[in-house]
Amino acid sequence: MLISTEVTESGLHCVTLVTKLDKAKEKDNENFQLNHFPTHISNFGVSYTYREVKSGDDKYYLKIGLTQSASKNSIPDYYREPCAVWIHYEEGKKLWFKKFPRDRWQIKIAAPINSWVSIKIYIKFNAFREINVLLKQLTDIYANQSNCDIQFLFQDGQKIGGHISILAARSPVFAAMFNNQPTKTDPVSINDTQLDIFKELLHFIYSGRTRVPLTQDTACSLFTAAEKYDVTGLKEECTRFLLIQILVSNAVNWLDWAVRHLMEKAKDIRYHIRCKLCNHFSNV
Repeated sequence: MLISTEVTESGLHCVTLVTKLDKAKEKDNENFQLNHFPTHISNFGVSYTYREVKSGDDKYYLKIGLTQSASKNSIPDYYREPCAVWIHYEEGKKLWFKKFPRDRWQIKIAAPINSWVSIKIYIKFNAFREINVLLKQLTDIYANQSNCDIQFLFQDGQKIGGHISILAARSPVFAAMFNNQPTKTDPVSINDTQLDIFKELLHFIYSGRTRVPLTQDTACSLFTAAEKYDVTGLKEECTRFLLIQILVSNAVNWLDWAVRHLMEKAKDIRYHIRCKLCNHFSNV
Protein backbone atom coordinates (compact mmCIF):
# COMPACT_ATOMS: atom_id res chain seq x y z
CA MET A 1 0.00 0.00 0.00
CA LEU A 2 1.36 3.39 -1.02
CA ILE A 3 0.33 6.56 0.83
CA SER A 4 0.77 10.18 -0.26
CA THR A 5 -0.60 13.37 1.27
CA GLU A 6 -1.30 16.88 0.04
CA VAL A 7 -3.20 19.99 1.11
CA THR A 8 -5.85 21.29 -1.30
CA GLU A 9 -6.38 24.97 -2.07
CA SER A 10 -9.37 24.99 0.27
CA GLY A 11 -7.26 23.68 3.16
CA LEU A 12 -8.47 20.07 3.12
CA HIS A 13 -5.95 17.28 3.66
CA CYS A 14 -6.11 14.69 0.89
CA VAL A 15 -4.60 11.26 1.59
CA THR A 16 -4.24 9.05 -1.49
CA LEU A 17 -4.20 5.30 -0.91
CA VAL A 18 -2.96 3.14 -3.79
CA THR A 19 -3.02 -0.64 -3.47
CA LYS A 20 -3.71 -3.83 -5.37
CA LEU A 21 -6.73 -5.72 -4.09
CA ASP A 22 -5.79 -9.37 -4.03
CA LYS A 23 -7.61 -12.31 -2.50
CA ALA A 24 -4.22 -13.64 -1.37
CA LYS A 25 -3.63 -10.53 0.77
CA GLU A 26 -6.80 -9.63 2.62
CA LYS A 27 -5.49 -6.76 4.76
CA ASP A 28 -2.77 -4.15 5.00
CA ASN A 29 -1.91 -1.05 7.02
CA GLU A 30 0.37 1.98 6.86
CA ASN A 31 1.15 5.07 8.93
CA PHE A 32 1.31 8.71 7.87
CA GLN A 33 1.48 12.17 9.42
CA LEU A 34 -0.37 15.43 8.85
CA ASN A 35 0.79 18.89 9.81
CA HIS A 36 -2.54 20.70 10.10
CA PHE A 37 -1.29 23.40 12.45
CA PRO A 38 2.19 24.90 12.89
CA THR A 39 4.27 22.93 15.46
CA HIS A 40 1.53 20.28 15.81
CA ILE A 41 1.78 16.90 14.10
CA SER A 42 -1.08 14.40 13.91
CA ASN A 43 -0.13 10.75 13.52
CA PHE A 44 -2.56 8.49 11.68
CA GLY A 45 -2.79 4.86 10.75
CA VAL A 46 -4.80 3.70 7.74
CA SER A 47 -5.78 0.08 7.20
CA TYR A 48 -8.01 -1.92 4.93
CA THR A 49 -9.69 -5.30 4.96
CA TYR A 50 -10.63 -6.93 1.63
CA ARG A 51 -13.04 -9.83 1.83
CA GLU A 52 -15.80 -11.69 0.04
CA VAL A 53 -19.32 -10.54 0.95
CA LYS A 54 -20.58 -14.13 1.03
CA SER A 55 -18.56 -17.23 0.32
CA GLY A 56 -18.88 -18.23 -3.32
CA ASP A 57 -20.82 -15.20 -4.65
CA ASP A 58 -17.65 -13.52 -6.03
CA LYS A 59 -18.57 -10.09 -4.62
CA TYR A 60 -16.11 -8.27 -2.41
CA TYR A 61 -16.11 -5.37 0.03
CA LEU A 62 -13.35 -3.06 1.19
CA LYS A 63 -13.38 -1.81 4.78
CA ILE A 64 -11.10 1.19 5.32
CA GLY A 65 -10.13 2.26 8.83
CA LEU A 66 -8.49 5.47 9.99
CA THR A 67 -6.98 5.83 13.47
CA GLN A 68 -5.49 8.96 15.03
CA SER A 69 -2.82 8.77 17.72
CA ALA A 70 -1.90 12.43 18.30
CA SER A 71 -1.10 13.68 21.78
CA LYS A 72 -4.26 14.96 23.43
CA ASN A 73 -2.33 17.41 25.57
CA SER A 74 -0.98 19.46 22.68
CA ILE A 75 -4.12 21.29 21.54
CA PRO A 76 -7.85 21.05 22.37
CA ASP A 77 -9.77 18.10 20.90
CA TYR A 78 -11.99 20.50 18.95
CA TYR A 79 -8.98 21.40 16.81
CA ARG A 80 -6.97 18.19 17.17
CA GLU A 81 -9.57 15.76 15.83
CA PRO A 82 -10.85 15.79 12.25
CA CYS A 83 -14.35 17.19 12.09
CA ALA A 84 -15.15 15.23 8.91
CA VAL A 85 -13.62 12.37 6.89
CA TRP A 86 -14.91 11.16 3.52
CA ILE A 87 -13.98 9.70 0.15
CA HIS A 88 -15.15 10.38 -3.39
CA TYR A 89 -16.20 7.07 -4.92
CA GLU A 90 -18.23 5.80 -7.87
CA GLU A 91 -18.20 8.81 -10.20
CA GLY A 92 -17.43 11.35 -7.51
CA LYS A 93 -20.10 10.38 -4.99
CA LYS A 94 -19.15 11.58 -1.49
CA LEU A 95 -19.22 8.78 1.09
CA TRP A 96 -18.68 9.62 4.76
CA PHE A 97 -16.58 7.72 7.28
CA LYS A 98 -18.37 6.76 10.49
CA LYS A 99 -16.80 8.07 13.72
CA PHE A 100 -16.07 5.55 16.49
CA PRO A 101 -14.65 6.02 20.01
CA ARG A 102 -10.90 6.24 20.58
CA ASP A 103 -10.23 8.41 17.54
CA ARG A 104 -11.31 5.86 14.93
CA TRP A 105 -13.16 6.32 11.63
CA GLN A 106 -14.39 3.59 9.31
CA ILE A 107 -16.12 3.08 5.98
CA LYS A 108 -17.23 -0.02 4.05
CA ILE A 109 -17.62 0.02 0.26
CA ALA A 110 -18.09 -2.42 -2.60
CA ALA A 111 -14.77 -3.34 -4.16
CA PRO A 112 -13.56 -4.61 -7.55
CA ILE A 113 -11.96 -8.03 -7.82
CA ASN A 114 -8.18 -8.38 -8.06
CA SER A 115 -7.37 -4.92 -9.39
CA TRP A 116 -5.41 -1.79 -8.51
CA VAL A 117 -7.39 0.96 -6.79
CA SER A 118 -6.58 4.56 -5.94
CA ILE A 119 -8.74 6.05 -3.21
CA LYS A 120 -8.59 9.65 -2.02
CA ILE A 121 -9.47 10.20 1.64
CA TYR A 122 -10.36 13.80 2.53
CA ILE A 123 -9.78 14.97 6.10
CA LYS A 124 -11.15 18.26 7.40
CA PHE A 125 -10.09 19.92 10.65
CA ASN A 126 -11.76 22.76 12.50
CA ALA A 127 -9.77 25.87 11.65
CA PHE A 128 -7.84 28.06 14.04
CA ARG A 129 -9.50 31.05 12.43
CA GLU A 130 -7.55 33.83 14.11
CA ILE A 131 -4.20 32.10 13.60
CA ASN A 132 -5.05 31.25 9.99
CA VAL A 133 -5.84 34.90 9.27
CA LEU A 134 -2.53 35.98 10.82
CA LEU A 135 -0.56 33.39 8.84
CA LYS A 136 -2.27 34.46 5.62
CA GLN A 137 -1.40 38.09 6.30
CA LEU A 138 2.24 37.22 6.99
CA THR A 139 2.39 35.08 3.86
CA ASP A 140 0.87 37.89 1.78
CA ILE A 141 3.47 40.34 3.11
CA TYR A 142 6.22 38.03 1.86
CA ALA A 143 4.50 37.07 -1.41
CA ASN A 144 3.81 40.72 -2.28
CA GLN A 145 7.28 41.78 -1.10
CA SER A 146 5.70 44.54 1.01
CA ASN A 147 7.87 46.80 3.22
CA CYS A 148 10.92 44.53 2.99
CA ASP A 149 13.88 45.77 5.02
CA ILE A 150 16.45 43.20 3.85
CA GLN A 151 17.37 41.92 0.39
CA PHE A 152 19.01 38.61 -0.53
CA LEU A 153 21.23 38.69 -3.62
CA PHE A 154 21.92 35.62 -5.76
CA GLN A 155 24.78 34.89 -8.15
CA ASP A 156 22.67 35.58 -11.25
CA GLY A 157 21.81 39.07 -9.92
CA GLN A 158 18.24 38.24 -8.85
CA LYS A 159 16.99 39.49 -5.49
CA ILE A 160 14.30 38.45 -3.03
CA GLY A 161 13.20 40.54 -0.06
CA GLY A 162 12.40 39.69 3.53
CA HIS A 163 11.75 41.19 6.94
CA ILE A 164 14.53 41.17 9.52
CA SER A 165 12.32 40.83 12.61
CA ILE A 166 10.34 37.87 11.21
CA LEU A 167 13.34 35.99 9.83
CA ALA A 168 15.43 36.56 12.96
CA ALA A 169 12.61 35.31 15.19
CA ARG A 170 12.27 32.10 13.18
CA SER A 171 15.94 31.34 12.50
CA PRO A 172 18.88 31.84 14.89
CA VAL A 173 21.18 31.74 11.86
CA PHE A 174 19.39 34.68 10.25
CA ALA A 175 19.44 36.49 13.61
CA ALA A 176 23.23 36.12 13.88
CA MET A 177 23.66 37.05 10.22
CA PHE A 178 21.74 40.32 10.62
CA ASN A 179 23.51 41.21 13.87
CA ASN A 180 26.91 40.84 12.20
CA GLN A 181 25.95 42.74 9.07
CA PRO A 182 27.94 46.02 8.74
CA THR A 183 24.93 48.01 7.51
CA LYS A 184 21.29 47.02 7.37
CA THR A 185 20.95 48.39 3.84
CA ASP A 186 23.52 46.05 2.27
CA PRO A 187 22.05 43.00 0.48
CA VAL A 188 22.98 39.58 1.84
CA SER A 189 24.73 37.40 -0.74
CA ILE A 190 23.41 33.83 -1.02
CA ASN A 191 25.93 31.66 -2.86
CA ASP A 192 25.19 28.10 -1.75
CA THR A 193 21.40 27.80 -2.11
CA GLN A 194 19.37 27.92 -5.34
CA LEU A 195 16.88 30.76 -5.68
CA ASP A 196 13.80 28.50 -5.90
CA ILE A 197 14.87 26.52 -2.82
CA PHE A 198 15.57 29.72 -0.86
CA LYS A 199 12.13 31.06 -1.81
CA GLU A 200 10.53 27.87 -0.46
CA LEU A 201 12.56 28.23 2.73
CA LEU A 202 11.32 31.80 3.24
CA HIS A 203 7.74 30.80 2.39
CA PHE A 204 7.86 28.15 5.11
CA ILE A 205 9.24 30.67 7.62
CA TYR A 206 6.32 33.03 6.96
CA SER A 207 3.50 30.51 6.53
CA GLY A 208 4.49 27.31 8.34
CA ARG A 209 4.19 25.22 5.18
CA THR A 210 5.80 24.84 1.78
CA ARG A 211 4.32 26.63 -1.22
CA VAL A 212 4.19 23.50 -3.40
CA PRO A 213 4.03 19.78 -2.48
CA LEU A 214 7.39 18.20 -1.71
CA THR A 215 9.17 15.89 -4.13
CA GLN A 216 12.22 13.73 -3.45
CA ASP A 217 14.53 16.29 -5.07
CA THR A 218 13.04 19.37 -3.41
CA ALA A 219 12.79 17.66 -0.02
CA CYS A 220 16.51 16.81 -0.07
CA SER A 221 17.49 20.34 -1.13
CA LEU A 222 15.09 21.97 1.33
CA PHE A 223 16.39 19.82 4.17
CA THR A 224 19.92 20.99 3.41
CA ALA A 225 18.77 24.63 3.39
CA ALA A 226 16.70 24.19 6.56
CA GLU A 227 19.69 22.63 8.30
CA LYS A 228 21.95 25.49 7.21
CA TYR A 229 19.54 28.15 8.52
CA ASP A 230 18.32 26.06 11.47
CA VAL A 231 14.62 26.08 10.56
CA THR A 232 13.55 23.13 12.71
CA GLY A 233 9.97 22.80 11.46
CA LEU A 234 11.06 22.52 7.83
CA LYS A 235 13.74 19.96 8.68
CA GLU A 236 11.13 17.82 10.42
CA GLU A 237 8.66 18.12 7.54
CA CYS A 238 11.30 17.11 4.99
CA THR A 239 12.39 14.19 7.18
CA ARG A 240 8.83 12.89 7.48
CA PHE A 241 8.35 13.11 3.72
CA LEU A 242 11.65 11.36 2.95
CA LEU A 243 10.88 8.49 5.34
CA ILE A 244 7.75 7.74 3.32
CA GLN A 245 9.87 7.46 0.15
CA ILE A 246 11.95 4.55 1.47
CA LEU A 247 11.38 1.38 -0.55
CA VAL A 248 13.26 -1.91 -0.70
CA SER A 249 14.75 -0.87 -4.05
CA ASN A 250 16.25 2.39 -2.76
CA ALA A 251 16.85 1.61 0.93
CA VAL A 252 20.66 1.53 0.69
CA ASN A 253 20.82 4.88 -1.12
CA TRP A 254 18.51 6.52 1.44
CA LEU A 255 20.51 5.09 4.33
CA ASP A 256 23.71 6.55 2.86
CA TRP A 257 22.00 9.94 2.45
CA ALA A 258 20.63 9.79 5.99
CA VAL A 259 24.03 9.09 7.52
CA ARG A 260 25.54 12.04 5.63
CA HIS A 261 22.76 14.55 6.27
CA LEU A 262 20.69 13.32 9.20
CA MET A 263 23.15 12.10 11.78
CA GLU A 264 20.72 12.63 14.67
CA LYS A 265 17.97 10.83 12.73
CA ALA A 266 20.10 8.01 11.26
CA LYS A 267 19.08 5.56 14.00
CA ASP A 268 15.37 6.15 13.33
CA ILE A 269 15.89 5.80 9.59
CA ARG A 270 17.87 2.56 9.98
CA TYR A 271 14.98 1.19 12.04
CA HIS A 272 12.47 2.34 9.39
CA ILE A 273 14.51 0.67 6.62
CA ARG A 274 14.88 -2.55 8.63
CA CYS A 275 11.09 -2.71 9.09
CA LYS A 276 10.57 -2.21 5.35
CA LEU A 277 13.01 -4.99 4.49
CA CYS A 278 11.60 -7.40 7.07
CA ASN A 279 8.06 -6.77 5.84
CA HIS A 280 9.17 -7.27 2.22
CA PHE A 281 10.95 -10.57 2.77
CA SER A 282 8.21 -11.92 5.02
CA ASN A 283 5.80 -11.53 2.08
CA VAL A 284 8.13 -13.07 -0.53
